[in-house]
Amino acid sequence: MHPIVLELPGGGLLRSYGVLVAVALLVGWILSLSNAKTKGLPVEKLGVAYVLAAVCGLLGARALWVVQHVDAYAGPLSLLRLQAGELALGGGLLAGGLATWGYCKEGIATAQWL
Repeated sequence: MHPIVLELPGGGLLRSYGVLVAVALLVGWILSLSNAKTKGLPVEKLGVAYVLAAVCGLLGARALWVVQHVDAYAGPLSLLRLQAGELALGGGLLAGGLATWGYCKEGIATAQWL
């Protein structure tokens, strides 16, 4: 697989890893919302939970990678360098899972899901 899909005008690069992550997130979004509709679950609430899990998962994956590679840390903004492609799966699963759990627990506690 080529690491770079194409060069964008202005010097930017479209990397294959980023394209695959975006496709995975889009397919997950479509499947989870269609599954929610067929099971009669609140689609709006689950859509918010999905976006929250995706954002927190990406940031958590980047944060764990930076913790594992301390020499790459160049301040708080280095955590947002997702285009570098360096992510750690464990951090993404943990952060995304915790964010979703907290969101769902709050929704159940306040009876917003009913």
